[in-house]
Amino acid sequence: MIRNRTFTQMLLSAAAVCFAACASGAYDDQKQDDADGAREGAVETLSLRAGAPVTVEINEAGVTRVIQTSPRSSLATHATDPVAAAKAFLVENAAVFKLSPDEAASFVVGRVDLDKVTGTRHVTLNRTFGDVPAFQGGVSVHMDSGNNVFRAVGDEFYQISAPNNRQMLSPTEAAVAAGRALGLTLSPTVATSDDLRTVLTAANTLDPIGVDKRIFAVAPGDSRLAFQTTVSWKDSSGKQQYDLVMIDPRTARRSRSTRWSMSSPAACSPRARA
Repeated sequence: MIRNRTFTQMLLSAAAVCFAACASGAYDDQKQDDADGAREGAVETLSLRAGAPVTVEINEAGVTRVIQTSPRSSLATHATDPVAAAKAFLVENAAVFKLSPDEAASFVVGRVDLDKVTGTRHVTLNRTFGDVPAFQGGVSVHMDSGNNVFRAVGDEFYQISAPNNRQMLSPTEAAVAAGRALGLTLSPTVATSDDLRTVLTAANTLDPIGVDKRIFAVAPGDSRLAFQTTVSWKDSSGKQQYDLVMIDPRTARRSRSTRWSMSSPAACSPRARA
C-alpha cells in the first residue's frame, strides 16, 4: 500500500513547473508517471512475495522513505552474507525506490551492525555517482538472523542525478570559504589528502578540518558537486561550535550548514541552517 499518493503527485506536478526554466533540472512528466506506475507494480510484487501487505511510505518530494513488511512476514534474500543480501534486495527492488538497476548497483557499503542478542542485521548502503557519495543518500536494510528483509529505510537524498556544476575550487579554498561563512578567518594547511577526502589544520580551530567530496541534491533533477566541510571552533562566549557546511566547489557559496553547540562534551544539540 502506498500512502499519500495523491498528495505526492500534486507536489511532483508543481516541481515540474518550478524547474521548467532549467534544462538540467526539468521534470519529464511522462517518465515520472512511468516510474510511479513501476513502483506500484513493484510493491504489489513484494506483497505477493511476502505473503502479506507491504507498506511503502513516501515523502512530499515523492522519495520512497520506508518499506515495511507486515508483522511475522519478511522478504527472503537467499544470501548467507548480510551485505550481499542487502545489495541484492536493493537491486532486485530498484523500482520500489524509483531507481534503475544500474543506479541501485551504485550503492556501496557504509556500515554493518549485527545484534548479537536478536541476530538482526542492519546494513547501510550509500548512493554514489562516479564514486562520489551522495550527501545523506543512504538506504538502510534491516534483516532477521536469516537475512530476510523486514524493513528498509531511505534517507532524503539518495535520488541524485548527474551533477550540473564543476569543481573549480580546491579543498583548501573550500575550507576558507566555510570559515568565511561562519565568520572565521582560516589559513588552513593540508595534513592528508586523497581523491575524496582532505584533512587540514588551522590555528584557530579545535580539531582538524575535514573536507569531503559529495553529491548534493538541491532539488529533484538538480544535483551538484559539493564539499562537505566540518569546522570546529570556540565562539566568543566560550562554547564549542561544530559546523558542517556544504560549499559549492564552483562558486564557493554555502548550500547548507548544520551546527552543534557544545558547552560541555556531554551536551550536544544540532541546529540546521539554510
